[in-house]
Amino acid sequence: MRAAIRDNPSYAEAHKNFGRLLSSHDDYEQAAYEYQQAIAAKPEDAAAHHGYGLMLEMAHSYDQAADEFKQASDLDASDPEIHGDFADLLAARGQLAEAVQQYQIAIRANPKSAELHGSLGGVLAAAGKPDDAVKELERAVALDPNEYQAHLQLSILLFRAGKTAEARLHCQRAAQSPDAELRGNALNLLQQMGK
Repeated sequence: MRAAIRDNPSYAEAHKNFGRLLSSHDDYEQAAYEYQQAIAAKPEDAAAHHGYGLMLEMAHSYDQAADEFKQASDLDASDPEIHGDFADLLAARGQLAEAVQQYQIAIRANPKSAELHGSLGGVLAAAGKPDDAVKELERAVALDPNEYQAHLQLSILLFRAGKTAEARLHCQRAAQSPDAELRGNALNLLQQMGK
């Protein structure tokens, strides 16, 4: 990659790929430089802005990451990965309404993504919209029965709504998760339900 860049310093794709490689090795300072070079050479490259945003997020530069995700999403209105990653960052920052919008855009582009439906369901639950959250979480587990986090969130919402039998079924499924923490949370909830 260094040779490709040396031979053609304005080759945006080489800078972008090198930035991705450096990011994966936690060399954020050099990765940032490479992404900046890629964007300077080709400002309309949504993938370069997206990659730079991911790198900035890993480096805990959340404001800058949000700016790059916004630019990427403006440049490519149909890429579910860009919008999903932008939504994840917005949700983590507590910008729930904006996160919902980005997840919805991502889902329109990739309606069969259980992960996106599950993430949207989680944000809707956090935003105080349990009925909408239940619909998205049900869609997530219908698309992928191994979406254990969605099963757990769904069981919590159903339990709160007094639908204990349904909640128990989803909680039992969540308790099969290979993730020890998630499995433990599901088992604790099952105890509260009286198994």
